[in-house]
Amino acid sequence: MQQLAAELGTALNKLEGDFSVSVDKDSGMVVILITDAVTGEVVRQVPSKELLEADRNMERIVGSCTRLARVGEHHVDTDDEHSRRKPAS
Repeated sequence: MQQLAAELGTALNKLEGDFSVSVDKDSGMVVILITDAVTGEVVRQVPSKELLEADRNMERIVGSCTRLARVGEHHVDTDDEHSRRKPAS
């Protein structure tokens, strides 16, 4: 991913304007910032900050669901007749 970001940065440097290419540490996504050459203000970010935040939130949700599923698998009441499986005939 780092190599892709470097190659993309090299290609963008051939165009007019100020660009920077990096890899978001949390998502691993390549992030392109386009800045105003005079003010240095970020004109555009791809993917947007909102999309990166949504990705982080989704990762947290998936992680929480995975942890809950693991806890549920190991929490079976062995005295409950309904939780026991009948042997195959």
